[in-house]
Amino acid sequence: MGKIKKVIFILILLCISIGIGTISSVYANNNIKIKSVKESKAYIGSTKLLIKKDTNDNYVYSLENKKKNKKDTIYKKGKEKYSEVSEILKNGFPNKKITGDDEKDYYITQTAIWYYLDKNYGKNNLGNIFTTYGKDKYKLRNTIIKLSNKALDKKNKDKKLSVKINSSDMVLTSDSYISNEIKVLGDNIKTYNVKIKNMPKDTKIISSTGQEKDKFNIDESFQIKVPKDNIHVSKLNVEIISSDTVDKVYEYTPSVANYEKIISYETVKDNKNIKLDLNVVGNNTNTNINNNINKDDNNSNHDNKNDSIDKDDNKDIDSNTSDTNKKDNVDNNSDKTTDSNIDNSNTDSDNKKDVIVPDTDTTSLYLIIIGSIIIGIGLGKVYYEQKAK
Repeated sequence: MGKIKKVIFILILLCISIGIGTISSVYANNNIKIKSVKESKAYIGSTKLLIKKDTNDNYVYSLENKKKNKKDTIYKKGKEKYSEVSEILKNGFPNKKITGDDEKDYYITQTAIWYYLDKNYGKNNLGNIFTTYGKDKYKLRNTIIKLSNKALDKKNKDKKLSVKINSSDMVLTSDSYISNEIKVLGDNIKTYNVKIKNMPKDTKIISSTGQEKDKFNIDESFQIKVPKDNIHVSKLNVEIISSDTVDKVYEYTPSVANYEKIISYETVKDNKNIKLDLNVVGNNTNTNINNNINKDDNNSNHDNKNDSIDKDDNKDIDSNTSDTNKKDNVDNNSDKTTDSNIDNSNTDSDNKKDVIVPDTDTTSLYLIIIGSIIIGIGLGKVYYEQKAK
């Protein structure tokens, strides 16, 4: 009987520990809790802002001026938004020292975010006094504008994968079919892989230097060579894959209405694919390249684009697979607040209210604990029935 008691006790502890561990993981990945909030000086004009840190001692930046915040506010992770702003965060404080003064550097980084959003998305975080003629005692305005432009540069230079090829026809030589030289181009992409779906026996993927391989640097071109006696298809289905990383910014919504929304960025894996067909023919004719672009690890579906390639003309196939730079709907509604523990209200207020987000993590914890208790009761009942026997 003593063994049964121990087994029951261990099972109950295991259920509870798994439940608590699950909640901790959810909290770490999806929530941010504010540890401290303080008001900055007005370094330009009369504009002050709230300097925030989370419970991991990381600095936190907001999407909205003229709103409140306070210690212990919990934020829920929302949708991806304004991902080009990651360039401001990466090049701003605390990743980089700007003036050497932490408060000034935070002020520069936060106002650079607002300046960019105001200029490119029609927001109203900073007024003309700040951006033009407000007193700039510490000479920060030009630094703020320069930092904000980094986001614009990223937006205009989104990563894309493209292919350049004279013709998609494979040429018959004495013993093999060989493709024209295929050159892959990509902004901010370092390497790519080549795969052939219906690859005949003894097919070779060859670099411009004659090396046989399937992974290439972005500045390398390649050709495909197939023994003529081994090919029994009219087309070779070639896929070019670039596995890289991309920075994504996520909006976090407060659990309290009328508090400012904040942002955080993550570096995640980003796949870009191009599919093209190589025609197995004996001479150069006008053919089509099916340009089918897939993004994400689960290969999201996209429409095929048929790009006609002339016999003697070079043709670039451009494939921009990123959805992160789709412009968000411009929201010209302002937000208005009347009271706060720390109220940053040096400019006009807005009327839009934030949605209160329920604390789903706490609810999940209650359900897990209740479930553990029910399991414990059931196991206890089994124990006493065994003891009665």
